[in-house]
Amino acid sequence: QAPDLRPLDARSMRCAAYAAGGFDLSREWSVEAGLRADWDSRFGAATLQPRLRADYAAPSGWTARLAASRYAEYPRFEQEFLAPTETLGITTADELSAGAVFPLAGGVSTEVHAYTQVMRDVVAEVVNRYPDVPEPTGRFERGRLDGLELALRKEKGRVTSRLAVTLLRSQLTRDGEATRRNGDQPYRLDGSMSYLLRSGWQLIARLQAASGLPYSSYEPVGAGERVLGSLNGERLPSYARLDLRVQWEGRWGGARARLYLEVDNALARSNVRGRELEWDPGQNSYVTKDELSMPLIPGFGLDVSWGS
Repeated sequence: QAPDLRPLDARSMRCAAYAAGGFDLSREWSVEAGLRADWDSRFGAATLQPRLRADYAAPSGWTARLAASRYAEYPRFEQEFLAPTETLGITTADELSAGAVFPLAGGVSTEVHAYTQVMRDVVAEVVNRYPDVPEPTGRFERGRLDGLELALRKEKGRVTSRLAVTLLRSQLTRDGEATRRNGDQPYRLDGSMSYLLRSGWQLIARLQAASGLPYSSYEPVGAGERVLGSLNGERLPSYARLDLRVQWEGRWGGARARLYLEVDNALARSNVRGRELEWDPGQNSYVTKDELSMPLIPGFGLDVSWGS
């Protein structure tokens, strides 16, 4: 069970300084280096955070980027409030990333971005029964995040679109035990398309699909009783949602106007945002109850603005 929460009355003053400089090594290569320092009246100075980035622009049109960065983050007040029995520290993260953009025919480009991040003194939830609700937090000794993003993009013409696939693995370690991080999603697909009609009309579609988020489930122990299982030991069902919109933008008298009609979750898919195990005396058995996210919802609106 979650520990009893206590009132938190605290104030903090924070200061930060950042300096950066860029250099062109050649027509193709450029480098930028930076350094950030942070200070908090309660936690003191964070570790210095250097940043280094190298960019390459090939004569044929493709570009690449390499970067190494360190980040630091102080605990937020709400995290301290949700961690009444623990002392939270300053989270630090070292990140290495590499990416490239390749132009293709027809105004289409493809992007590749890979990154890895090693974290220390991570502040995160120690209970995660509901992925979208704040719950008790604590300190994790370390964490790791590995990701790969692939994207196709078309930004010019009457039809613009973007399709991106993200592969992700994220873990945290507490008391020697490794668990999934709250946002761990092995795959995620994001797609969007806009078709420009005549006279200011536009058709817009957005698609999202992803593996379900991890959560902490209740486990049956018999006689109608249950206990909370391991942190993020289970995963919700996969998620998918399609949103559609038709809109008009133009001048209305002396004002700028936008009129739109939209349908959220146009496929009426039943996406699960929370799952609970309960005892049903009538059936004399355990039952699983799902809490669903947004159903199919139509909407319309009119935005009018004057001036610049």
